[in-house]
Amino acid sequence: MEIEAIRELRPKRLMLSYHYWKNTTLKEFVSLIGYEPIIFVDSGAYSAHTSGRPIRYEKYLQYIQHEDNAPYIYRYFCLDAIGDSDKSYEIWLDMRARGLNPIPVFHYMEDEAILEKYLAAKVDLIGLGGTVAIKSKAEVAEWARLITWQYPGNYHLLGSASKTVLDHV
Repeated sequence: MEIEAIRELRPKRLMLSYHYWKNTTLKEFVSLIGYEPIIFVDSGAYSAHTSGRPIRYEKYLQYIQHEDNAPYIYRYFCLDAIGDSDKSYEIWLDMRARGLNPIPVFHYMEDEAILEKYLAAKVDLIGLGGTVAIKSKAEVAEWARLITWQYPGNYHLLGSASKTVLDHV
């Protein structure tokens, strides 16, 4: 169903979750949809966490670097350790030490010192995550608005397509 919708709508940009697409190369995916969009890859750590099937770090690294995936990936998000901002930061540092350029993810209710570390490293984009389980979308919108106001930079809000959030961020 998704493939048919993508073929018909032909969005310029797509965000694909490694958690859901790990068994399909991006070369195959592009062939299935019939064109080459700008592809962002998210680890899908939240989906994996809630399904009880955690993502293996080395497998995620192999996926984003694989010869049938890497040429099609515009950008990719760091694998985040759900509930452990220090571990997420360590993973981000490790990915960079390996010569990769992942987009870090700062989560709702995390210590803003972590965000300050990403900003001090002069990253060009930061994911804002950890909002899916928040029932009040007005609260999510207010948090994202405050973060982006207090800490100027480029952000991508993950996991929130709520009209309330999109209209107020």
